[in-house]
Amino acid sequence: MAREFVFGLTILLFVFLCLRADQRLSGLQILFDNFINCRPSTTASLSLPGFQPTTTLVLMPFHAMTNRSGKSGSQPFHPPVSVFVGGVTPEYEIQIKEVVRARLQADDKISSVLKCWWRPHREIHGLPDFIPPGALTRGGEMASWVLFMANTGRIKWSTMQGYVWCICTYHFNRYGASGDPLTGVADWACFMAALQVQTWVDSIVEPRKMVPFMVMVRTLKALDFHSRQEVALGCMILMMYYTMSRSETPLPKSSTSFDRATHVRRRDVRLLMGQYVEWGFGKIKQKKRVDKDPNDRDWKPVGACSGILNMRLWFDKYVSMSEWASDEEPFFYDEFGPLVYHKML
Repeated sequence: MAREFVFGLTILLFVFLCLRADQRLSGLQILFDNFINCRPSTTASLSLPGFQPTTTLVLMPFHAMTNRSGKSGSQPFHPPVSVFVGGVTPEYEIQIKEVVRARLQADDKISSVLKCWWRPHREIHGLPDFIPPGALTRGGEMASWVLFMANTGRIKWSTMQGYVWCICTYHFNRYGASGDPLTGVADWACFMAALQVQTWVDSIVEPRKMVPFMVMVRTLKALDFHSRQEVALGCMILMMYYTMSRSETPLPKSSTSFDRATHVRRRDVRLLMGQYVEWGFGKIKQKKRVDKDPNDRDWKPVGACSGILNMRLWFDKYVSMSEWASDEEPFFYDEFGPLVYHKML
């Protein structure tokens, strides 16, 4: 007991000297106050014989008393800034913007949203293309634009969310972090949650119609096995049927928009064990970032069957009628470049 008393007295003396040296509010001062007042909410008991509550307080202080660097207790000393501002030279500033844009850009998607939804709405109301950074009306302007899309009845809530991301990225690429029009809009999540309820559509009643299986079979049987383009169509139909891929995967929208990370190249189709056709899938619509390695693919093999539905049958025929100078070239192509959908319909 005497040793415990001496030990406790030594700790108290140490705390007192520290407080005299620094009068600012600190973890030690909080610990000292709690020790003197014996507050039950800040104590932790060892539950062992011979340990008094005072001794336990000194040996086991609550972590929030002394850890002032934790996220829950830390506060920024400076206002937020952006890497877009303060580049040492103009060359660095340009390079910084290029680095950020290369990571977040989705040019085709953003361009489509700007053309079809953002700019028509802004032009109707006489508004500029960009919302000024920090504008007090930024939340209302963004909400109005979302309602502009919702009122058409043509877009699902999840699609509108993706379009909002495109516009935020569009502003970010221009102004940096300070240009995001949704930064500091405290009730944006509440607004979107309420809109989700009001625009909900049961997927069962969406205007989609499945192509009957026999229609697909009759289409394959009607294709000319001596036409390279029609063989390519049969190969693509079975590829999407067996792998359940999106239509955006095998072909680009235009001959100039072929993306090595998204669309099928020659190297993205191979034979598994020399027998089964295997397809490599890259970036998909839901993945916004472009940091995916074009050669980092998710592979899906297709089994074998007999008759017109045999994937290997159409693959072998198409490969025998085609040639590629490089494995990086599009798998589906014609004399003008990558095949596109309007040519295949």
